[in-house]
This record gives sequence, C-alpha cells and structure tokens, in this order.
Amino acid sequence: AKNAQGAVRRRAERRIRRAERELGGCIRTARSEVQHKIWLLQAERLRLSGAAEQSLRLYERAGEDAGRMGCHPFAGIAYERAASLCMETDRSLLVDVYAERAMAAYESWGCAAKVEQMRSLFPALDPEPFETAAETAAALSADEFTHQIDIDLVGDVTRSLSEEVALDKLLRKLIRNMVLHTGAERGVVVLERENTLYMEAEGGESEDSISLFRGETPLDSVSAVPKSIVYYVSRTLEPVVAPDVRLDVRFAGDASFADRQPISIMCVPILRQMALIGVVYLEHTSIPALFSQAQLRLVTMIGAQAAVSIENAYLYETLETRIKARTEVLNTFNVALRETNERLTRSEEIRRRMISDISHDLRTPLTSIQGYLEAVVDGVVRPAEVRKYLTIARSRTLQINALIQDLLDLSKFDENHGHLNKDMVSIIDLAYSVYRKHEFDVRRDGFQFSLVLDEALQKMQALDFDQFSPDNEIFVHVDMRRIDQVFNNLISNAVRHTPSGGRITFRVLLCSDAQGTLVVNDDQPRYALFIVEDTGIGIGEKDLPFIFERFYKADPSRDQGAVGGSGLGLAICKSIVEAHDGQIWAASDRGKGARINFTLPVAAGVSAFSDRVEESVQLELGTHEQP
Repeated sequence: AKNAQGAVRRRAERRIRRAERELGGCIRTARSEVQHKIWLLQAERLRLSGAAEQSLRLYERAGEDAGRMGCHPFAGIAYERAASLCMETDRSLLVDVYAERAMAAYESWGCAAKVEQMRSLFPALDPEPFETAAETAAALSADEFTHQIDIDLVGDVTRSLSEEVALDKLLRKLIRNMVLHTGAERGVVVLERENTLYMEAEGGESEDSISLFRGETPLDSVSAVPKSIVYYVSRTLEPVVAPDVRLDVRFAGDASFADRQPISIMCVPILRQMALIGVVYLEHTSIPALFSQAQLRLVTMIGAQAAVSIENAYLYETLETRIKARTEVLNTFNVALRETNERLTRSEEIRRRMISDISHDLRTPLTSIQGYLEAVVDGVVRPAEVRKYLTIARSRTLQINALIQDLLDLSKFDENHGHLNKDMVSIIDLAYSVYRKHEFDVRRDGFQFSLVLDEALQKMQALDFDQFSPDNEIFVHVDMRRIDQVFNNLISNAVRHTPSGGRITFRVLLCSDAQGTLVVNDDQPRYALFIVEDTGIGIGEKDLPFIFERFYKADPSRDQGAVGGSGLGLAICKSIVEAHDGQIWAASDRGKGARINFTLPVAAGVSAFSDRVEESVQLELGTHEQP
C-alpha cells in the first residue's frame, strides 16, 4: 500500500509539472488570466512534498486572485483545497474559514449542487455576530463550546501552558499556539509591568521566528505593533476583531499600518480576575475576515490560562532570584567559614607546636641551669670553675628572658598596645647605623657583609657639606628601637642559615609603593625598601607563606647545625613593620639563599632628590633588577 501511495504521488507530481509547463507559455501574453492557476498548481505540488504552511499560503493567493478576476470556480477550488489541508493538518479552526469562502465562491458561480455538498461536508458554516467581552465571558461554558470549539484542543493547549513555570518557554508556547490555532501570520504578546506595557514576544508558528524581549522594549518604542489598538484593549478590557482593519475608522490613523499593512486583526486582553495582565495581538496581511467567533472564544480561553501561568512564572522568577541571591550569600559565608576553619586548623597546629616548642625552649635552658647549679651546690665543680658555670647559667637565664620578652612584645602588638616612639630619621643615617652595628660581628663569624644603596641615595651621600640641605635628603618616621629589633632578627637569621664564608648583603632602595616597585626616571619615591639577602640554603617553597606566622619553624633541614629559634622573630618583625604602615615579604631560591624585604613609607612633606637617572639601582656587580 505504501508503494502504491508513492506511485500515485509521483504520477500526480508529473501531471502538475506538465500542467505548469503548459501554463508557462501563457505567462508572457496573459499572465493575469493564468496566475491563479499557477499558484494553485504550485500549492498542490508543495502539498505533496509535505510543505503544508507554504501550500496553504499559495491556496490563499490563488483564491484571492481568482476572486478578483471573477473566476469563481477556481476560487472555490482553491479555498476548498485549503479547507481539506487544514483538516489533514489539524488546523480545525481554519477549516470553517476556508470552507465558508469556498461555499461563497460556488454560490457566486451559481453551482447549487456544490454549495449543498459543502454544507454537508462542513455543517457548522452559519456566521454569527461578534460578541462583546461580557457576552464572550458569559458564553464560556462547556455546552456553548462543544459545537464550535474542539474542547480537547482547548484542554491540550491550556494544560501545556499550565505546565510551564519559566516565562521564556511560556511566551514561546503562547505565541505558537495562538498563531497555529487561529491561522494568523504573526502574533505579539504585550505584558503590563508597573503600569507600563512592554512587548515581551512576537513571532509566527515556527520556533525560529519567535523573538523574546523580556521587559526591555516598552510598547511606545515599537513601530511594528498598532499601539492605538493595544492601548484601546488595555484601557477598555474589550477585545477588538477587525475583518478588514483598513475600513475601521477607529484605528485608521495608526502609523504601524503603513509598514505592515495587515487586513484581519484580533486583539484580546489577558485578564486575571478582571485585572489586566497583558494583551495578545494577532494579524494576517492577506485574508480579510480571518478571525471567527470561535477563534475569539478560543483566544479568550487560552488567555485566561495564560494569565495564571504568567503570574506563576513571575512568582517563580522572583523566588529563583531570591534563591540565587541567598545561594550566593551562603556560598560567600561557606568560603569565609572554610577559610576560617583552615586558619583555625592551622592555628591549632601552630598552638600545639608552640606549646611543644616553648616547653622545649624553656625546659632546655632550665635543665641546663638546674644541672649547673646542682653541680655548684653539691661541690662537684671545682672552686676555680664556679664562675664559668654561673656565667653559663646566666646566659641561659638571659635566653629564657628573651623568649618571654618576645611573647610580651607580640601580645602588646596583638592588643594594639605596641606604643611607638617615632623620630624623623634619614634613610642614609639609618642604613649606615644598621651596617656599622652588625659589620664587626658578621665579619668576625666568617661572612662577607656589604651595604648597597640606591643610586639616588649614593648621590646624596656624595654631596659636599655646603651643597647639602634637608630638601636633598629622604626621611622615614620610625621608632628606632623597634626598627633595630627588625634588623637584628633579619641579620641574625641570615647569619644562622648561611654557611661560613657566605655573603650577606644589606640593600636600601627607593620605591613607589608598599609592594616594592622601584622608582625610575623622575618619579617621586613614596617608600623605602630594605632588603637583607644571604647566600644560604634558602627557604622551602612550602614554608614561604607561613614563615611570618608565630612559632612557625621551617623544615629541620634549614636548621641543621643551627641554634633553633623560638619561631617568634619573623612574626615580631611583621608586627613592627605593619605598625609602621609598611609591608614585609620573603623570596627564596632553594639552595641559593633567601631575601627578606620590607618597606617603610617616606615621611610626608619631605621631597626626594630631584636629579635622577633612568636606572635607579646600581649594585657592585651590575644593574639590579626589581626584587
């Protein structure tokens, strides 16, 4: 049977093409007389290929053209074929429209038998006057609809709309169903938001033709929608159905008609408990009197369900926005909580290590002191050696006292009680003071020790006495006792972790920010950068982020052969530098040494040395790159 149907279709296509070729010869001499026949043949060919929408439009053109030419038989055939196509493709509401037109054409031809045949095939063809909105609402009962509207169709459409909670999908479904089941070429959905009408969606039957605007396009800014009709419907809450809008004096002056030139239009309010939710506008540009009474009722029914679904979609969007906002807040709290937990975990680990380290750092010298004193008391030590052992016990006592003092210093800074006695100090004086204070001890222990100044600082240092003035010098506002404590810690750490014969370098540079960006050209320095650099074993990459935490000690390999510290020195340095509004950080190449950097702000109101060179830092062995 399938093969037989295919053969019949192929034979029909051949006959249509043959007829098209025969008519093609008449186009040049009598185009107007045969155009409707050509459109009718093309419609049949497209119908055979399954292109129902294109075929339906060609049937409409053929019927209209034949009617204008007075060829009523061909007009009747075109509209009858369109009605049968609508029946095949479940366009139930369009069947009566095309059947009515076919019957009118046959009546004009005078073929009573064909008219009777059409009435028997399509029993519901008697026209009814359009109702007012009140009459339409009163007529919305199942009994009234049963003989005019496919109640299953209404149920399917409203059920489909009720299932959608996303407004985008709901608008697409609403447009497609309105256009599909009314025969319109184009539909527009306008919604009211805060007493303003917005065009939310517009398009045709196909999914690709539908465009969404989602509250971004006020109706007043749209030229492709007849605003006079939409505002009339939104104001009166009454539907407007115009068989031929060109003849309706109420809307004849609407500017949108000049562009699109629709013929049949229908505009229906979307109401929820008699409150306006929006408006549906439908149009067709070639068929007059397209929209019937049944279609008005169908659109009213669909609109009633759409109003409920739109309100639900608004609620869903609001809830979704709130949930998203709360989720973001919770995520932020979760991240903060996770970071806090990580800090607490690390703090707990450090606390345990702190207790162990403090116990060890206190127990070791206390045990030593106890042993020496017991030896003296028990007479084990010879009288000549008593002084030696008491001196050792005293040094252990000083070690314990230093640890306790470090803890007190940290606690003061933690409580913001770390009082600073600041003085204005020249950077050059500060650099040389630190260098001279440590030079003897560092060199005595077998290390090379050098001071490297920024080139601008070198030029200041080289000025003759009569050239010198405060305007040529750069100052920092510091508590010298605390800053000495920082340098003592940093240089002693460098000595402790550098093999004998190694090199320790103390650099003083000028920079433009607290992160150590070096100044160039004529930039004014805003910070001084101090660097203590060694050629020791360096700091492990995994230890770098934590070396300024209190009681943190690097892996044992860094302390091999060295006297272990309390793990408080760098934490104290950090507190002191930050109390001076500076920053401190470390850099290291494992096995090549470590570099501790910290910045201090240049004292306000003191101008820098003005005669600068392009490269601001010159080292003993070449040009220095930014640390």
